[in-house]
Amino acid sequence: MLPRIETSQVIRRATKMFRDHNQRCPLNPHTRNRAGSAVEINRRKGLIPESVTTTFYTILSEYIHNYNYLRTTLPSNMQDINSLPSVWTNSKRIGKIARCSDRTVRNHLTLLRELKLITTQNHGRKKSFELWVDPQFLFEKAPISAAPSLESTEKFSANLYQGHLKKDKENAAIHVLHGDDIKQGHEERTDQGEIPNVAAPDGIKIQGCGAAAGADSTPQLPENEYEEAEFGKPVMPAGADGKPLAYDFVLMLAEFWMYAQKVIYPGKVFKKSQQEKALVAIRDGVYGGFSFDLDPEEWERYHVRQMEKAYRAGKYLASHPDAWAAFPYGIKGSGKGYFDRENTNGFAGTEKWIAQEEKQRRRQNKLAKLKQAKADFENLQAGKRLRKPVAGMSHDELFDYHRRLFASYGRIWEDRFVQQYNFLKQRNFISPVQRAIKYKFK
Repeated sequence: MLPRIETSQVIRRATKMFRDHNQRCPLNPHTRNRAGSAVEINRRKGLIPESVTTTFYTILSEYIHNYNYLRTTLPSNMQDINSLPSVWTNSKRIGKIARCSDRTVRNHLTLLRELKLITTQNHGRKKSFELWVDPQFLFEKAPISAAPSLESTEKFSANLYQGHLKKDKENAAIHVLHGDDIKQGHEERTDQGEIPNVAAPDGIKIQGCGAAAGADSTPQLPENEYEEAEFGKPVMPAGADGKPLAYDFVLMLAEFWMYAQKVIYPGKVFKKSQQEKALVAIRDGVYGGFSFDLDPEEWERYHVRQMEKAYRAGKYLASHPDAWAAFPYGIKGSGKGYFDRENTNGFAGTEKWIAQEEKQRRRQNKLAKLKQAKADFENLQAGKRLRKPVAGMSHDELFDYHRRLFASYGRIWEDRFVQQYNFLKQRNFISPVQRAIKYKFK
């Protein structure tokens, strides 16, 4: 079982490290002009600025919180001290907590990597990245000498919602996930359940959740109290046929349930028996009992889609205070749980409205391109500087550029562009603002 990390002890070790580093920095003579005379002063070269330490403390607080959350959620047989979990985060999120810009955070991360205090791994072109903290700050006697290597790790295609699943059973770990703009769950919270404060005492505040209260709702625990026996590690369910699930399926199931707790049931603490029932409901309702005839790559894409749906569902619940998610499994009969396939008002219904949102988003994108085409012709007529993609084009070249663009969207959108072009041509491509100015001064 992974040992618990105490925030206060880690902060003290990190503070001592920064202080010792700055004291060891060599003195560098520097000449300064004062009142017409040269004065020689000594400056230490290579000091770590206070802003960098603030960013590192923010990362530490974020990592420790998610690590301690993981050790209370993941089954004991899947916890490995020699393969510590990572945290998925991004520069914008860290900067919001540390009160600096995301560009400043990226510069700080570069310095922290050079000092070998952290290890990061980017996935694709997304802004989110995976981060490990050097174990020497997490434990008095570090169990490992460096962050785990990713060379043998099989990863999903990069996106915001997923981590990666290790295929090696002996070194497997589930990675805590973060949404970029999710306001629910544990975002911007520490072990104390508050806005990160590196000097605060280390404890756990467990809050109740009345949104999905029912017969099996969990009572609220007193502050700084955690019942390990009552809220134990769940046992992974077997397959629908009674046989043990394949290890890759176990990882998918555990990762989805941990993420669903963060974004769909924020602040809700589930007992061991409740978690096991929820895992069964997710196995059958979300993954179809893992009985679909899919190859490994297709299962990977299917899992990514379910994680995306959980992210979108959590985002919707965060922005609609009156909305709430039912209990993960049916309390008053089968088919009533949030993850039951029969419940079209639950997780199974997210696919429909997500498809509608994506259709609306694509339509808005095409309308924005029509507006941009209109502005290009008006700017060309007025002699203004054009956008970089169309800079230097003649009138006919600009028309052909936009016509081919809208033709790729289908005949309907090509006709809409031609109709808009003919209307602009009747006005001699003069914008309404320019027309109003012209007649006003005329």
